[in-house]
Amino acid sequence: MADRMMLYRREFLRRSALAAASVAILSCTSATSVPPANGAAKSLTPVKGGTLTWGQWDKIDSIDPALTTGAAAGEIAQNILDTLITLDAEQKPHPALATKWTIEDSGKKFTFTLRDGVKFHDGTTLTSAAVKQSFERILKPELKAGAVVSLIGPIDTITTPNDSTVVFQFKSGYYAFMLQIWRYFFGIMSPKYMATLKPADPAVAPVGSGPFMFDSRSPDGVVTLKAFPDYNWGSETFKNRVAPYLQTLKFRAITEPSTRIATLESGENLIIDEIPEADYARLKNNGKYAFVLSPRASHTLGFSMNVAKAPTDDHAVREAVNWAVDRKSIVDKVFFGVHHVRATRASRRHSASTRPRRRRSWRTPAGSCLRQARSARRAGRSSRSRSRRSAARGPRSRRRCSRSCATSASTSRCRSWSAVRTSTTSVRTSTTWPRRRRPRSTRTAFSVSVTTRRTARRAATSAT
Repeated sequence: MADRMMLYRREFLRRSALAAASVAILSCTSATSVPPANGAAKSLTPVKGGTLTWGQWDKIDSIDPALTTGAAAGEIAQNILDTLITLDAEQKPHPALATKWTIEDSGKKFTFTLRDGVKFHDGTTLTSAAVKQSFERILKPELKAGAVVSLIGPIDTITTPNDSTVVFQFKSGYYAFMLQIWRYFFGIMSPKYMATLKPADPAVAPVGSGPFMFDSRSPDGVVTLKAFPDYNWGSETFKNRVAPYLQTLKFRAITEPSTRIATLESGENLIIDEIPEADYARLKNNGKYAFVLSPRASHTLGFSMNVAKAPTDDHAVREAVNWAVDRKSIVDKVFFGVHHVRATRASRRHSASTRPRRRRSWRTPAGSCLRQARSARRAGRSSRSRSRRSAARGPRSRRRCSRSCATSASTSRCRSWSAVRTSTTSVRTSTTWPRRRRPRSTRTAFSVSVTTRRTARRAATSAT
């Protein structure tokens, strides 16, 4: 049972499937300088030097930032490479290699000013050319970095007006660019190192400007990093913005949970992650260990329903399933109480999960039929806006839709409207009359499954 529960937890962490945090555990020996789990306050002075061994739950694949697919390799890459910006827990951007930036032309143009005095591990100075080359390498089809390319968005050109400025021009507005470039996928590598690579070659020993330098990778898969002594440009989101205290980092993939726990208890590894549920309570009650939560605010766990097939095509069934799931018990008993219950897929860090800024709706405008509204949505137009012809006639002019439902803009909406959707509730309505208009006495009224006071009034008006 423990192994099965561990599998579900892995899927939760890997596939973004409640706002989440992963759990790592640290052995609180003298080598780690980590306070014990009982919360006793002690004044510890950091000392330079020492080696930290990390037992990772996932296999270590390529540590090329553009080709990395596993979480373990990503933890290694982000210690070697710096990015233009970083994000805090509230998803607010902070300077890293870029000290400032501007967004212009409705999100089509992003201009970054680079930090002075940054050097790569091989001594090369950071310039805008290095940033451009790092991004253009990802975009080359020979590298086959399709998953990362999709995050860059509709990029058009990357230009470098001078050594400290880089400009990203997009074909269309792409405000999500700032929510992507903090990832280690977009870590900036040394142009001198990239010159030694062919377009299809992976970076097996990447050279970046991060706090640690790549040292070696042993035949048994242990990756060793060494501290970069000249590092002094860490982001303001880092607790230590200068050269690291640790001298060496060693990462080893241990995919078997019981083996990973054993290496922690024996002292072979000082950090492990992804703790099996069967061992969590036992280790938590032991004062030798401290647990560290790694917030992953954008991750949610849930399941989707096929609304086109029975029985989940029935709104009442979906609502019953929604009420039947005890989210609080799942969080407390399966995920140790470290996650948060949400009613939607939106992260609790996202405003959409707490308070909508404005009411949103999908509804047919007055005088338009359902078919016209669907065509407008498929074409990317708002179904709320009136056509140019309707606007020219004025707001109170009488007009008919293609189904001849004889309604006017001054009184009500077209009687064939089918749905109203706000940010907090969904109202489904249906009609049963055919294309030809029935007499008023035989026309079928709307059936509303979930409604609010405002939408109920609209439905009643349309049904009369």
